[in-house]
Amino acid sequence: MYKITDLAGQRFAYLTALRFAEHKNRGEYWYFRCDCGTEKVIRVSSVKSGDTVSCGCWRRSRISSANKTHGMSETRTFKIWSRMIFRCSSPSDRGYKNYGARGIKVCQRWLDSFENFLADMGEAPVGMSLDRIDNNGDYEPENCRWANSRQQANNRRNNLRYEYDGAMMTVREISEATGVSASLLGDRIQRMGWSVQDAIRRPCRSYPKYEYQGKSLTIAEWSRVLGIPATRIWYRLNHGWSIEASLDHREKNNQ
Repeated sequence: MYKITDLAGQRFAYLTALRFAEHKNRGEYWYFRCDCGTEKVIRVSSVKSGDTVSCGCWRRSRISSANKTHGMSETRTFKIWSRMIFRCSSPSDRGYKNYGARGIKVCQRWLDSFENFLADMGEAPVGMSLDRIDNNGDYEPENCRWANSRQQANNRRNNLRYEYDGAMMTVREISEATGVSASLLGDRIQRMGWSVQDAIRRPCRSYPKYEYQGKSLTIAEWSRVLGIPATRIWYRLNHGWSIEASLDHREKNNQ
């Protein structure tokens, strides 16, 4: 015997639970009334998870109103605009938890019409997508740009915040406050997993450089330039080889 959940009177987005309908396919279904007046039988788990927020009218009204004048509903730029709105305003959207749930909004000008968005941003360039310069800021003209995947990845990393001196700061802000190179801080904190304090205070290790063919490079750099494993170069040097012999591409019989 299935236990019926008492949802009567509870609201979920644009839906109000009315009465139990049935159990089917291991799921519980209820009658819900949408704010538009439509009654519909909907799976409870879908409503609770936010996958369903209305009888279907909410999404239809958004798209149809935007389609009436500009004739660009099939373009990539329009789809980007539409997705931006849904992930910021619709709990059923799979991206909502990372946008709307975090308080990120779309400015009223862009909500008013696709034409306004198009006038401010232009059509989406090939290979680029919409990027917020401040990842904690809203979708608005001053905070948006078209960016490629590498720029967006860098932007996400650059906007990570870390606690320093009683405040949450980006790597760039910590660099400006301490005078330590932002690239060094980013490498230590984000790639190597160091604490902020260690990343700031530990001195940079100095690696010796070796002269060869008019250049002065570290062993790691020579390894990349010549394609010789760094371990092999170190082995040769530690066994008394000259730098010229150590960096020679030709194999030595006595190695």
